[in-house]
Amino acid sequence: MTEFDYYFELYRKGDEEGAFFGLLESGSDGIADIMTAFRAEPDTQARAFLLRVLRNIRNPSTLALLGEAICDKEPIVWKEAIDGLVSLASPSAIKSLQTARTKTFDNQADEKEFHEYIDEAIKQLKTDN
Repeated sequence: MTEFDYYFELYRKGDEEGAFFGLLESGSDGIADIMTAFRAEPDTQARAFLLRVLRNIRNPSTLALLGEAICDKEPIVWKEAIDGLVSLASPSAIKSLQTARTKTFDNQADEKEFHEYIDEAIKQLKTDN
């Protein structure tokens, strides 16, 4: 069992805090495993958890995955992805957010919420830079 497997199993057993800090301690060494697990994970809550870990590692190598995750249909996932991009605070993160701003939804209320969240993130990044 890898270190990632151990901590992700802790998460699945309900020890979210232990799993979070264990994965966070792995730092950049654990990014590839977290990204692979995210792409294969069917559970919305688990995907959001994995993004939360990546967001707190704050490594630019996660930018592409965070950009992909913005397109997730679940708000808990795309919000974590947006927060992750904000934590990176880079021109590439702003570009990813601006590109995602074009995403449309079948439900107008969902689209409005998404665009407001994106707009706030872009505003925050432009203010900080």
